[in-house]
Amino acid sequence: MPIYSYSRLNCYLQCPRKYRFAYIDRIKTEIKETIESFTGNIVHETLRKLYKDLMYEKMNTLEELLEYLRNQWRRKWNNGILITSEDYTPD
Repeated sequence: MPIYSYSRLNCYLQCPRKYRFAYIDRIKTEIKETIESFTGNIVHETLRKLYKDLMYEKMNTLEELLEYLRNQWRRKWNNGILITSEDYTPD
């Protein structure tokens, strides 16, 4: 039975052929990550840190979390990330 996710369904709605290539035929593309997915991953990592630290009764300040996010961004950014809109920049 196929696995459905928001990303898969959204991909199909955007373009059924794109869905087929990505999820059925599993054709690899050169573009590994978009700015939106990169940003989402960094935000999720930051939230994971927040909740993991809370489990050990450590309360991060907003500034600590923002610094963690900025560090992750700088560490993981690469030129292979696709910027999909003129509204976005690597910074």
